[in-house]
Amino acid sequence: MARKVKVCVIGSGSTGLFSLGQVRKGTKDFVVVDGGILGTTCARVGCMPSKALIQATEDVHHASALAAQGIAGGEGISADMAKVMAHVREMRDGFAGMVVKRSSMGLGDKLIRHNAQFIAANVVRVGEEEIEAEKFILAVGSRPVMPAPWEQFSELLMTTDEFFE
Repeated sequence: MARKVKVCVIGSGSTGLFSLGQVRKGTKDFVVVDGGILGTTCARVGCMPSKALIQATEDVHHASALAAQGIAGGEGISADMAKVMAHVREMRDGFAGMVVKRSSMGLGDKLIRHNAQFIAANVVRVGEEEIEAEKFILAVGSRPVMPAPWEQFSELLMTTDEFFE
């Protein structure tokens, strides 16, 4: 027998979480299904860790430009990229951790940690369970794709999913 709900949100990234906020305004009869890594793309591999890395590189640049302002001591500055990336990953883990905590807090059994597969117009199989919903919100996100013409250069290219690791 399927669990019946008014709304099933598939995906808990930025769009899924925004949708969940809107759903909660109208009903408490919902589930959120996500079989992937919790934490939004923005927090894990997108804008947040990118900005942390950009800030570090800008700091190095600004320090090297201090002499033009009459400030001595910035000329020999260098960056230890292993330490810079460790710092970026630490910040990324903090960002993603906050998103996961806020997004899953209080959901209990309303958060189902499996992938969903439609088996009928209004039913999904999620692990061993079936969810029947009046409405579905598909917020499944995306993943990087290497364009076919670029595959010949794949050893020289990386996506942000790889970069921040």
